[in-house]
Amino acid sequence: MLFRAFWVENSNGERADHMRDWRLSIRLGAFHWMAVLLCAVLSPLQTSQAQDFETIDLDSKVYKNGRPILVHLPTAYQEEARKYPVLYVLNGEDNFRWASQIADLLAELNEIDSMIVVGLPDQGDYGGDNYPFASEETSDPSPDAARYAAFLRSEVIPYVDANYRTEKARFIAGHSLSGLFVTNLFLTDPDGFNLFIATSPSLQYAPQMSGMVQEQLNSGGERGALYFTIGELEHKLIQDGFSRMRAVLEAHGSERDSIQVDSIPYNNHRSAAYAGLYDALSWAYSGWGTHESMPERFGSVEGIVAHYQRLSDRLGYEIKPREGDLAGMAGFLLHKLSDPEGAAIGYQAELHFYPDSEEAEEGYEQALAASSDE
Repeated sequence: MLFRAFWVENSNGERADHMRDWRLSIRLGAFHWMAVLLCAVLSPLQTSQAQDFETIDLDSKVYKNGRPILVHLPTAYQEEARKYPVLYVLNGEDNFRWASQIADLLAELNEIDSMIVVGLPDQGDYGGDNYPFASEETSDPSPDAARYAAFLRSEVIPYVDANYRTEKARFIAGHSLSGLFVTNLFLTDPDGFNLFIATSPSLQYAPQMSGMVQEQLNSGGERGALYFTIGELEHKLIQDGFSRMRAVLEAHGSERDSIQVDSIPYNNHRSAAYAGLYDALSWAYSGWGTHESMPERFGSVEGIVAHYQRLSDRLGYEIKPREGDLAGMAGFLLHKLSDPEGAAIGYQAELHFYPDSEEAEEGYEQALAASSDE
C-alpha cells in the first residue's frame, strides 16, 4: 500500500527526478534565486550539446551486475594537483546535472570550494532502494535499502576515492524519498559523511523516523552536519511529517552549528530539489569567504584562525581563506575604510596562512605605520 500510494501521488507531478518541468518560483529581488534558475534552465541545454560528465559502469558485487555512476569534475581538475571534497547525489540524472551546475556556480562565485559531484541515478527501483524500512509500522530495515546503502559505502565511495583526487570530506544529498534515505543514513552511518542534505524528505511515509532521530541525537557521539529543508508550497502530508521532525531537530539548539532546518519560500516539491541544494551548500560553507567585518567580529588574527579551524572541523578537511581574498579585505580596510588596526589583523591573517607573502608583509608594515600616525 505504501508504494502504491507513493507512485500514485507522484504520478500527479510531485517527483522531481523524472519530471521535465523546470518552472521555478523566484523570490523577487534575490540574486540567490536567479542563480538557482540559471542552474535549472541551463543544465539540460548545456549537457545536450556537450556532456560535461563521465559515466562509469561499475561492476557491483552487491548487485551482481553493472551499475552506472556519473562523475562531474571541477573545471580546474586537470590543471590543479589538489584534492577535492565529493558530493554524492541520489535520485535521477537530472538531480545530478542540477547539482553539478549549482556546485560549479557557487565555486565560481567563491561561495564554496570546488568539488567533485557523483551521481547515483535511479535504476528502476526507486521506492525499494530508498524507502529505509520494512513498513511504516516498524523500524526494521528494508533489505533493498540496506543493499543500496552497502553499494554506496562498500563500492561507490571506495571506487571514487581510488580513481580521483578526493579529500576526506564527503557530502550526500537526496530529495523526496531519497531525502528520507539520507535522513536514515544520518542514523545508521552518522559519521560516514560530513554533511547530510535532505531536501523535501518524504517523512509522511515514515512516522517512526522522528523518534529514531530523537534517540540518535540524545545518544551523542560523532556525526556529520545535517541540512533539512522543504518548499513552503508542498502539500499538507509532507509538511506535517516535516514539522514533526523540525520539532525534534530544533529542540537540540546547542547543535545549531551542525544542524540547520529551513523552509524555502515560493517553492514547491519540484523546485525545492535545486533551491534546497543551493541553500545547503551555501550554509555548509558559510564563513568560507572573507569580509571586512572579520577583524572586528573575531577580534584578532587568532580569532580568524580559530574560525577557519571550526569550519575545517565541520567540513572534514583543511579550509583556509584564499590569499587574494585576505589581501583584498585588508587593503579595503586600509585604503577605503581608513581602518589600519583592522587591516593589520587582516594582513597578519594572510601571513599566518601564507607566510611567504611579501605583499602581506609590506601591507602589514603600511597598516602599522598608518596606525601610529593616527
